[in-house]
Formats: sequence, C-alpha cells, structure tokens
Amino acid sequence: MKTRLSPALLGVFATVQAQTVIDPVIDSVAMFKNGLTVVHASFEAAAPGDYLWVDPPKAVHGAFFVEAGRGMVARSTTRAVMPRENPVPTGNLQIDLAGAEVRVSLRGAQGQAGEEVRGTVWTGPAPDRGSWNTNYASTNPSSFHRASLGGVSRAGVMERRDWLVIDAEERRYLAMDLISQVRVEKKAKERLRVKQPVLLFSTKKAGRVQLTYLSKGMAWAPTYRVEMLENDRLRLTQSAVLRNELMNLKNTRLELISGYPNIKFGHVDSLLNSQATLAVFFQQVSQRGGGQRGLVSQQVLYNNIAGNDVGAAQLLPQPNAGAGAGDLHYESIGAHDLREGDALSLEVASAETSCEQVVEWKVPDFRDSRGRYGRRAGNSEENKPWDVVQFSNPLKFPMTTGAASILENKRFRGQSASTWVGPGQKASIKINKALTVHAEHSEVEEKAKQAVVRIAGDNFQRTTVKGRLKVCNTRATAVEMVIQADFSGEFVEAEGNPAESLRPDEAGSVNALRQLEWTVALKAGETKILSYRYSLLVNR
Repeated sequence: MKTRLSPALLGVFATVQAQTVIDPVIDSVAMFKNGLTVVHASFEAAAPGDYLWVDPPKAVHGAFFVEAGRGMVARSTTRAVMPRENPVPTGNLQIDLAGAEVRVSLRGAQGQAGEEVRGTVWTGPAPDRGSWNTNYASTNPSSFHRASLGGVSRAGVMERRDWLVIDAEERRYLAMDLISQVRVEKKAKERLRVKQPVLLFSTKKAGRVQLTYLSKGMAWAPTYRVEMLENDRLRLTQSAVLRNELMNLKNTRLELISGYPNIKFGHVDSLLNSQATLAVFFQQVSQRGGGQRGLVSQQVLYNNIAGNDVGAAQLLPQPNAGAGAGDLHYESIGAHDLREGDALSLEVASAETSCEQVVEWKVPDFRDSRGRYGRRAGNSEENKPWDVVQFSNPLKFPMTTGAASILENKRFRGQSASTWVGPGQKASIKINKALTVHAEHSEVEEKAKQAVVRIAGDNFQRTTVKGRLKVCNTRATAVEMVIQADFSGEFVEAEGNPAESLRPDEAGSVNALRQLEWTVALKAGETKILSYRYSLLVNR
C-alpha cells in the first residue's frame, strides 16, 4: 500500500545522512483477471547515495527487478518513525495514551462512583525481535506464525487490552472492565515511534531507476454485450470492470491482460517483503505452483468454468482458435486516477459483424472409461436444445473468458459465457433454451455374438450400439439445427452424412472418444430421425 509521508516522518528521515526519501512514480499497471498485477515504477536518483522507499508494496517471489546497473543494491529493513499528528486510535489505551498524564475514574459498588487514579500511562519497551523459526522441515502452516516463535515478549502487556498500567506514586494495574472514564490531563511529550518497513536503494551513480515487479491487489473482469440487429447482424461491445486494492494511482497508464500465463511462483511472497521469513518462504515454495487453485493461474474468476480444479486437463482448442493474435494479449485503456479501494467500469471496444442463429443440441457420452453406462450423465438441462448465436469475432484483439449478455430490441434475452476467441475466429454463445424444438435420444446394444477381449486382467466384450436421434420443430418458422453426439468406441455408420472427429482421450479409457456432428434444416412442423452405429469394449 502506498503511504504519503507526513512532515514529521520526513523530519525523522532527514536526520539520516545521505538518505533521501522517495515516492516512486507508478508509470503503468498491467493486471490479470486473477489479482496478479505487473507494476512499472521509477524514481530519479539525483546523485550517488541511499534512497528510502517507505512502506513499499509486497512483491511476488522472483519478480522484483531494478534497472540501474550493477552498482545498485536494494535492501529491505524497518525503521522507527513518528506516527502522524492525529493517528487513528487503535482501541488499546495502553498504546494510544502511552506517556500521557491521565485521570482514571473507576466504578464503585452498586453503581456508586469509585476511586479516582491520577498518573502517567506507562510506556512499554520496544517489542523484542523474538527468535527466528528455523524448523524449515515443518509443513504445518501454524508453526510459521511469528506469535509461536517462543519466548515471552517484554512488551506483551502492550499487546493486550485487559489492563491499563499507570505510574503514579506507585505502579497501578487497572482492570479495563472496572474503568468508567479516562480523562487526558496532558498529552505525552513524545509519541511512541512505530516500526515501518522501508526499501533502501544504494546507488553509485545518478540517473533514472526503473522498477518492475509482480504484486497482488488489482484485477479486471470482462463483460460482453451482444446486441442482435436486423438483417442477421449484431454489435459486440466489450467492457471491463477494474478493482484496485493495491495502491493509489494518479494518471497511471492501465493495461488489461488476457490469456493463460505460466506463473510458477505467483503464490510465493518475495523475501524482500518486510514480513517475510525463511520458514514461511520455504513453506510457500513447497506448495503446488503453476496451475494451482487460487492466484497462480488466469483461470480464477471466469476461466474456471470447466470445473473446480484448475489444474485439470482442458479441452483442446479448435485448430484456428487464436489465429492472427498472440496467446497473451495486452490491451491499453489509457491513463486513469484510481484510489485504493475504488472500482472503475469502462467500454473497451465495439464492432459490428454478421451472425447466424441456430439451435444447438449436444448429446453427451453417457459411458465411463470402461465402457459402462452411468457416470457421465451430466446436467440434464445442458443436454437439451438451445438457441445459439454464432459469429466471427469482429474486435481487433481476442475475446476472453467472461460474461456475455444477449439483447434484442433492447430486451434482455439471456446471459452466457464467452471463451477465448481470436480476431476473425468463430464464437458461439447460448441465448436461451429452445423450448419449441423437441429432441429425443436413445441407444440400444444390438444382440449378436460378442467377442471377449482381455485387457490388464479384466474381461471386455466387443459390442455394437445403435443410437437414435429424433428432433421436431414446432415453431412457425424454419430452423437450422446443429447436433453433436459424443460416444466411445469405433464409428460404424450413420445417416445424414455427419462429420466425425476425435475428442481428447481420457486417461485410462479403453475406447477412443469420438463425436459426430450433423447440420440439419427443419421446416416448420417438421420431424426428422437420424440413426448411427458404433462398436466399443464394455467391462462386464
């Protein structure tokens, strides 16, 4: 978090010889959709010497870079500084009133006024550093907490709120639940100094120092407005909502990143961070990185649609998906002011293109990896026919995974999810369930002599299955229907000349995974029946 320094704090640092307090300019911020943020900052080193960055941001391990030549050294440490003139009370009277002369009124018996104590609120010593946890082999995250590092701190009473310690003629320990009122007679002569993290840059030459680091705290969420127009046209508008929980930004250039980067250590804090310890570092490094659930992959937010485990295998993209564009895209949205905690919504791009509305019916493969029925029944609602709009991405950059709302004549028709689609490539978005197009699917195993095949000690029977697809258009207008039927095994024959393709193999499956696709024109009130046959191995 970026902190503006008060004049009192600046005065403390001014006493340190040859150390200049800096507030680096944030030149640009590029954000992923998962909270990881690439920050470019810089400051001017007017002369050789030391430059202090107070309360620097937390960086990700292996992603903090200083461009100033080999003579530059960066050191993370803490410094005791004066708090602001009117600091926000912590609620701990022992800390808030340390060194002040006070008059404390205690509660008496049966609601009567009690004793009145005058004195000076005790000022405790600076907290002990404690001992470092070097039990690096431990995998219990709780063992890395600084509070469990052993030894009782001399300033322990300062961290509790049960007692108020007063120095008068004698030292008094007053239970907080017996205090009815505290009056400040005289403020403390000197406020308690607080420790604040700083990053110290030592340079041997003058010049502009460039900083690049990966941090956490900003993210963006894409949204798409698909507006259906006349004459089979649509207008696609991409908008973005940004949220800033990182730092205050002033006239900073912002960029939106889409894609699927490999960020192995996105979950590991840099050792330069002020709260870093070796124990925590080793514990984080030992955790699973790369495609791990959480901040490590770009699938957090909208990309995690296929399932909860972002490390699972993803469906193979179409051969032309993303053609003509890089697989990681930066889109600039200009310079903006954005304070910490603020959110920003804006339009990124808009364009028109031709489109086609079809009815799409996807029939899943109901067999498991051993050829038996049952496991892959799926969501019955998803297995029904849906109205779908198909179009080529008219934007100059890829569409990314996000919410897509469809409107027609300014009326809301539905909301779906877009996926990564390169410029000029085909996109397909669901609109609503096709209630007036009926579809039925059935499969039967044909009775014939079944050959037995032995695989890895198990018996499998070779059987032939006949499938039947029935579709009926009850609308008053003709429709074009796209039917996709998934199955396991070897294709034998089918009516209607469907296109045949392979699906990604599932680990351990004894049958190849395939798909048949028909494009069928249905007149108003027309019914069509399509049949197909395939063979597969079934574990009985």
